[in-house]
Amino acid sequence: MAAKKPQRPRIPEGAIINVITKGRQNPKLEGSAARERFDLYEDGMTVGEAKAAGVTSTDVTYDFDHKFISLTAPATLLVPPKLRKKKRKPGVAPAPVVEPVAEAPKKKKRRKRV
Repeated sequence: MAAKKPQRPRIPEGAIINVITKGRQNPKLEGSAARERFDLYEDGMTVGEAKAAGVTSTDVTYDFDHKFISLTAPATLLVPPKLRKKKRKPGVAPAPVVEPVAEAPKKKKRRKRV
């Protein structure tokens, strides 16, 4: 059985889009649906706003990979996941925070003589 490709991380809805153009205003083929969707991008809009305007998540991924757009994470997304506040379920006590403890060095196993 072939191994599955690892999934690429999702682009967060709150990421801010910056349109990059290299000499051309719209790098997509003239008359294509992708060109019409690329025209929907505006500097400073979020990925969620672009999707609401009609851009697909595939468009965002393709345009980012081909450097037609750049993405900037807002400050709220730059906080490491461990430091983000987690939503607690009602009636459930939060789990205690446990500091990692350094492990003692492992001893080498001795071979038995025969």
